[in-house]
Amino acid sequence: GPPITTTRLQLVFLVASCLLAPFPRAFGAMPAKSSRRVAVHWFRKGQRLHDNPALLAAASQADVLLPVYIMDPRLANEADMGVIRFRFLLQSLAALRDALREKKSDLIVLRGRPEEVMEPLLRSVGAELLTWEHAGEPYYVECDRVVGKQASKAGVEVDIHHTHTLHEQPMLIAKAKGNIPGTYKGFCKLFHSAGAPAEALEEPSKLPAITEELKSAIREELDENVCGPERSLDVPSLGEFGYDEEKAAEIPVLFPGGEEEGLARMVKHCARTEWIASFAKPDTKPTALEPDTTVLSPYLMFGCVSVRRFWHALQTTYDRAVSQGLKINPPPTSLHGQLLFREYFYLCSATTPNYAQMVDNPACVKIPWDDNEEFLKAWEEGRTGYPWIDACMAQLRTEGWLHHLARHAVACFLTRGDLFQHWERGAEVFEKYLIDADWAINRANWQWLSASNFFHQYFRVYSPLTFGKKTDSHGAFVRKYLPQLREYPDKYIFEPWNAPTKVQEKAGCIIGRDYPEPIVDDHREVSKTNMARMKEAYAARKSGRDILSETNWQPPAKRRRVE
Repeated sequence: GPPITTTRLQLVFLVASCLLAPFPRAFGAMPAKSSRRVAVHWFRKGQRLHDNPALLAAASQADVLLPVYIMDPRLANEADMGVIRFRFLLQSLAALRDALREKKSDLIVLRGRPEEVMEPLLRSVGAELLTWEHAGEPYYVECDRVVGKQASKAGVEVDIHHTHTLHEQPMLIAKAKGNIPGTYKGFCKLFHSAGAPAEALEEPSKLPAITEELKSAIREELDENVCGPERSLDVPSLGEFGYDEEKAAEIPVLFPGGEEEGLARMVKHCARTEWIASFAKPDTKPTALEPDTTVLSPYLMFGCVSVRRFWHALQTTYDRAVSQGLKINPPPTSLHGQLLFREYFYLCSATTPNYAQMVDNPACVKIPWDDNEEFLKAWEEGRTGYPWIDACMAQLRTEGWLHHLARHAVACFLTRGDLFQHWERGAEVFEKYLIDADWAINRANWQWLSASNFFHQYFRVYSPLTFGKKTDSHGAFVRKYLPQLREYPDKYIFEPWNAPTKVQEKAGCIIGRDYPEPIVDDHREVSKTNMARMKEAYAARKSGRDILSETNWQPPAKRRRVE
């Protein structure tokens, strides 16, 4: 498609984004230099020591360095963040704390809203410099705006670095000159025009020590509910934020959080020269009982692993493969190609007004989705009566991860395929459970799979009856995640309602009693009806009609408190 021409509203948005990051060094009047210059590094994402320019900037300009993480209860609660996702975060922070302690530093973990906690923190330690890594979610953008003002007023210098992406977003926006690419191909041209991504930086050999005097000042100045139980300033427990620790202990840790774990996973996979060279994401198996991909996405999302480190590790493997006479699978399906999709969606999120929603999003097709809470809950809880869909959702809830093709299948089923529910509702569920739920990527994928943006072939629908069979004809995946269907013959494992009563009785699972009947009677007929509704929405967009007003459509209430 043609490039998206920047509207006036987008231009204002872009200018604001560029002004926000990084703040110039002259931001705020510099206080008179004391005998010891104190710097605060604010960890958000970027939960690592390697390739962390913001941390290095703070360390190189200060006599005393205070690494801080602020746990916001608006994010850290079971309604918005599932226990597996939150546990991954806590593991990552604990690993970061331990790595800092090895360098005679520490991680100070505070509780509360950053815009309420940061100002008294800076005052209590007499900070002169505050650094952090930029993040593009609306939550962080607003935090940055408020905290930046507070720091300026207090005379604290602010230094922000754009290292959560391969190239700095403001630089790519400037190079686009108002014409943000509307396609992946166009984005790749823009990306490569900026040259190769910078090499990843090594972790610092040493850091300025954190003193007990500094910790005492924090404990004296800040409330106990900010400092944590017994004013520990330490990584919280699951229980502190209302999670059931006993239930959490029963959930296996398949993907431990932390920098060391992430780097080890990266090194292991990059040593698989032939596998990396031939990797084509669509050819991996969604029904594999062990992940058929790298599962590095959560480590990239939380910043345990630098995306620049991963990019160059892959390039080293590609170079080795070429020297061995192997053919390299090119983007978009290669691992480099997948990282470019990540960059593309980040750029879209930074330059599209109201990116995370349908209403007032200029790139998004307006579709009058239904709003059926029972449908949504049945889908989320794996009670649709379609074993392939329910097994996928069971894996999501119990493991916090799902193969990308399984994500495609359940997203299509919820939206245009069968239930015709709003993609924003599905995105919220993914953001609760997935350990790798990345706002920019998740929202893009849901727009894509609902044929609302990026992908417009709405007539191509994933079948909940046949898609799982392609890579799992015997139903091993279904049997693993839906044990009540374990004894069903292969013939009926994907459509158990067709099994005769005697077969159901022998399997110990009666449809309608032990496992739900299909939530929609006939997938084929329902999908045809939904295609007609999609066709009407596309026709309205083409003719300039406001189909949402015509149908008196109202957006469903948001489940998440912040984005």
